[in-house]
Amino acid sequence: MTHLLSRQLILTSLSLALMAVVHGRALADDTADASRVLADVNWAWSDHGPCSNVLLCATYLGDFSIKLHLDGTITPVLHVQRLTTSAHDCIQRALEALAHGDKPLAVSWVVATQLQNQDEMDWLGTRSNLVVSTLNHFDH
Repeated sequence: MTHLLSRQLILTSLSLALMAVVHGRALADDTADASRVLADVNWAWSDHGPCSNVLLCATYLGDFSIKLHLDGTITPVLHVQRLTTSAHDCIQRALEALAHGDKPLAVSWVVATQLQNQDEMDWLGTRSNLVVSTLNHFDH
């Protein structure tokens, strides 16, 4: 009985140790992700040049949906088209959208700052909570 209890204690200790390692790794990943989002926002804030790739800059970003009007007409709803807007102005628009409570639009504007980098765009798009949190604490 004592041997069984001792074995259970060891297994429990190992389980707790493993959970601590996994949790620590998750915290480290979250911290690294938050730093990366902040780096993207800081870079964009300092980039005042216009979006120069016409094809990329004309891309619509954000969720596509349709809006049904009271008169029965249907129109598409697309969130963001950067056009010649600078990355700095995209961050300003993201902050404005967030101030009005439109988190998806705010995230879309931050994603728009990375049009030249598809991997970073995709990565930012999957971390909307971190993007919103970063914008909420952004000291510009």
